[in-house]
Amino acid sequence: QQMDQALESSLIPWTDKAAYLRALQTAPQLIDLESPPPLFWKRCHANVWAAAQRLCLYWQQRLEIFGPERAYRPLVFDCSCTTASSRSSTASDPALRGALGPQEIACLVHGYPAVLPDTTTGHKVILVDRRRQELMPPETYLRCVLSICANFAAECRNKDSMPPRVRFLAYLLSPWKYTVQFTFVRKCLYLCGH
Repeated sequence: QQMDQALESSLIPWTDKAAYLRALQTAPQLIDLESPPPLFWKRCHANVWAAAQRLCLYWQQRLEIFGPERAYRPLVFDCSCTTASSRSSTASDPALRGALGPQEIACLVHGYPAVLPDTTTGHKVILVDRRRQELMPPETYLRCVLSICANFAAECRNKDSMPPRVRFLAYLLSPWKYTVQFTFVRKCLYLCGH
């Protein structure tokens, strides 16, 4: 209830909370599923204002990363958009598709990035193999990583446990072909840490 009051307050500028308000209006079930306010409250050590701002920033950055057409869709692995017959049936109803497009799904299917088995200490591991970087532009890769992290978090919420610690393992023997905007990387990692 305090989170709701903080989010409705004029102390958080409308421009900062516009993406969250749109998510609340168009996909309220997505907020409960992928960005429940109590998690932000916990993450911010019970600081209601910091949690409200972080929640708004999460949706603002998610909108920036996925764009207005896909930001308010679930971060699920939706195989239906990879087959020609189902592409036409889901194309008419965006609510039936997830935030990941065919390019992101193809990259995940091919293991770039890849999820490795958990470590002995329970850490999740994501492998980044730069030898396969020609498969996609960096933005697509970041959407894939965000989706993986969102699924890790959802898995923990279903088990009622703490969010996992995620380790990135990078295979660096090949040269990097793309210029990476590190602000984009920082945003993605911030979103993974909500």
